[in-house]
Amino acid sequence: ITTIVVGGETKEFRFQPPFKVIKSQEDMQRFKQSTAFASVRDFILSLNDSCKNKKIGDQGQLSAACSSTISVLRTLSQWVDEVPPIQQPMRYGNKAFRDWFDKAEAGMHSLVEEMLPAPLKPAAREVAPYLLHSLGNKTRIDY
Repeated sequence: ITTIVVGGETKEFRFQPPFKVIKSQEDMQRFKQSTAFASVRDFILSLNDSCKNKKIGDQGQLSAACSSTISVLRTLSQWVDEVPPIQQPMRYGNKAFRDWFDKAEAGMHSLVEEMLPAPLKPAAREVAPYLLHSLGNKTRIDY
């Protein structure tokens, strides 16, 4: 259990590796009625609102969270350079993706920990799989 002060209030969090809970249409409907769904939706809407009336060329202050996220993306991009494509027929994805994915999987927990502020570092065990699997599927080689 991790204790964190949020908005002046002390809260306890129990971080765990994610597991699949939504397995049916009924599960999806239940999720759509949950506070978790509302929180995710509201977060996405707030991100959208923060971009309104901004131009791509507008200069802004880069937050520490954005800087650390960019650093992780640069590392992942560097790993792409370190794992060159295999010369093969290209009907489907390049099989070198599997090697790159293995490299990403091995380093993901550390990368996510680097992004998180000290009190949230225990959340890496829950967040890292989401980031990893957002990169694609190693078996199907889709990304």
